[in-house]
Amino acid sequence: MAGPLLQFPLDMYLRMRQEGGNVLLSPWYVSCMLVIMYHGSGGATRNQIARVLHTDDDGEIVARFNSHASRLFCRDYHKPRHTHSGLKVTSYSGLYHDARVNVSKEFKDPLSSMDMHVHIQDFAESPEQSRLALDGFLRALTGFCFERDVFTGDSVDLDTFVVLASVFCFGSRWFAAGGAKSSTGEFHAEIARDSRGDDCVQTLNMTGSFQYAQFKRGDAFEGILLDIPYQDPRRSLAIFLPAPSSNLAALEKTLTASVILTCLGRLAERGLVEVTLPRMKVKCLTDLKHYLPPMGVVDAFTDSADFVNIARIVGLRVSAAKHLAVFRAGRRGPKTVAAQAVAKEAARTAKDKKVFKITVDRPFLFMVLARDPDTVLLLGSFTHVL
Repeated sequence: MAGPLLQFPLDMYLRMRQEGGNVLLSPWYVSCMLVIMYHGSGGATRNQIARVLHTDDDGEIVARFNSHASRLFCRDYHKPRHTHSGLKVTSYSGLYHDARVNVSKEFKDPLSSMDMHVHIQDFAESPEQSRLALDGFLRALTGFCFERDVFTGDSVDLDTFVVLASVFCFGSRWFAAGGAKSSTGEFHAEIARDSRGDDCVQTLNMTGSFQYAQFKRGDAFEGILLDIPYQDPRRSLAIFLPAPSSNLAALEKTLTASVILTCLGRLAERGLVEVTLPRMKVKCLTDLKHYLPPMGVVDAFTDSADFVNIARIVGLRVSAAKHLAVFRAGRRGPKTVAAQAVAKEAARTAKDKKVFKITVDRPFLFMVLARDPDTVLLLGSFTHVL
């Protein structure tokens, strides 16, 4: 699963980073979108998607993803919004098809656990109304973080057959007694915007027994990897911070799924850590129709597409595929009495120990991690303040 769940999203992330700025995507949801396309395709289209997913074309990937989803999500995952264990998450995956497309039962049934909602739209008769309804719904799921149209006027027309969309928004309480302390500090942005120099940003400061690992020149990258736990022990924020003598671009040149897994494997508790980081809010709209063809999926969005397993229509293609991701770093700590007690005890026992200080004041890569099953929920970069 490392290929489709990590290497493919990483390939897309690196391609997006070539355009500069903050990048954010959910490896799980972006991969699910491509697996859904793979499941519905045949012939050359299927082979192209399999190569980009870094998987053998054996058909088993659909069953593996379905099984992974059944363990990853809580019981009410079919609801777009859920708040539990300090989490505040919005997740959604949808396939919208024109009334002319009779989606087969054989296509839908194997995807039962993958949080995919199938909707019928009247693209042929009311393309603009369908576009506005779809656009408004997706932006509403993000709390209208995206002010501009997700689906522009030319993305849906009379010839639209199938549209894929997914949303993942994440926020959570930290596992730190009292939460994070708010302050301000400097952040050395990737590109200086004016002569005033560094950005003054809101910061969060926390102290705890956080896992981290240091890497020197000659290692996978030069810098520090820090893992900050959320209230839900199965979720954490991993920060890949380049050394002052290095930078984010140098880190990204070395990145592969194998490198990331090796670095995460070196995480360990080494004493008390005080971390200061920007109070981030990152959002990103990813147009898969823009990024997938240069990566090798050249047929899926054209008349050469073969989606015979979705419906028996010659020339059936994916007209649009959009992914919306939002990440917020809040300051609140554990909400429940039990979690507060554990966090306070951890802080008390570590009070007299030597403190290792980490200041995140330059562009970095970050991941929101889930455990049991191991999954990268978000992959992103923070290079400047919005």
